Amino acid sequence: MTTTIKLNPDAIVVMIGSIGTGKSTLVRNHFSEHHIVESDFIRSQVTGDRNDNSYDGVVFGILYATLSARARSGILTVVDSTGKRGVIDEAERIAKKYKRQLVALKLPHLKEEEITEERMKHRMSFINGYYDIVKRIDSQVIPDSFELYDIDDINDVVIDFELERDKYTLDPQFKYVVVPDLHGEYRVLGEYMERYPDENTKFVFLGDIVDRGESSYKTFRLVDGLIKAGKGFGVISNHDNKLMRYFKNWLRDDSPDKYFIGSFRDGKKDYGLSFSYGLTETVDEFFNLHMHFMEDYARDFVLYYEGLADYLYLEKNGVTHFFSHAGITRDTIRGMPVKKRQQVVLLYETTTVDNVDLVLNGSTNTHIHLGHDASEKIITEYDAGNGNRMIKHDIGFGKVDHYGYLPELYVIE
Repeated sequence: MTTTIKLNPDAIVVMIGSIGTGKSTLVRNHFSEHHIVESDFIRSQVTGDRNDNSYDGVVFGILYATLSARARSGILTVVDSTGKRGVIDEAERIAKKYKRQLVALKLPHLKEEEITEERMKHRMSFINGYYDIVKRIDSQVIPDSFELYDIDDINDVVIDFELERDKYTLDPQFKYVVVPDLHGEYRVLGEYMERYPDENTKFVFLGDIVDRGESSYKTFRLVDGLIKAGKGFGVISNHDNKLMRYFKNWLRDDSPDKYFIGSFRDGKKDYGLSFSYGLTETVDEFFNLHMHFMEDYARDFVLYYEGLADYLYLEKNGVTHFFSHAGITRDTIRGMPVKKRQQVVLLYETTTVDNVDLVLNGSTNTHIHLGHDASEKIITEYDAGNGNRMIKHDIGFGKVDHYGYLPELYVIE
């Protein structure tokens, strides 16, 4: 009978079972390596031998400190050990402190004929240890704070995550036009809208809608209007993030000189931000607006940015599409929550030919769509096999003087 385990993306999961029962196999079948905290691995780091128990006080001290730090950060953690009383008690304390879901997966004891040297890691001395652990497991009570799952068959388990990507999923009944970094090219966006007027077509904006081009303000207003009307969808990006941070500081500033461009140009109102890569032009345009429009623009842009998706997800015609500005992570592919360290990847760290296989982590028929790095045309950067592709979309709007033509954008029918 299939065991379905429902997990929050920041849960603490404790494995309970003796040597050779398949705990590590189950864990590696259903979780990424970076979700696993394993006592044997820590023991090998401390003593050089994963079977040397002489420093277990140190080993489990490291395990508990690691579990506490990960719980504080909201990272899904699976504790792969036999489920000692101390582990159960510490997991309960940590889960209560950080308000995390607490789950125990308990595996059945081996049958007599299954207790072999091969299963006991080629050492007969493990057999006595096995029976000691069995007695301990049978005598201990799992607290009610744990959601306890008794696993009958490690090969018949389904992990049901509450996935982050559910919030960012696009409706497959529509066509999607992937729009590269616009960088203030308002008229370019207008021309593309005329090319794709179909009511069944929606736009996916890969970010960086501001900085450099003819009007970041007009471009923002158009993109924001499309998204509010349900005609477009957008993701977070580095240039838009910096303008959002500038506007947040500006809105909090109570001094009257914040409305005058001189205060910006003499460095009084830069709020500690770097103004390279086009942001100076964007803020200059901002100061040329009427005072009333400045307030509206700043407030509306902050609301716009804070409503963007970290990434977008589309399942269509047997292909899984992920849309992000710069890069994407293994956890993002799995639909796990995006933490601050992963937002850095989404905003700045390009997924490249060299690391795309690591990111895909065994996925099939997955297409990763990215902007951020300008190229002369839309290109398929890498075919990773198994139906996987990485597609770069930034064709350099706002970074080059002109094109003799506007290239066609990538359309997902």
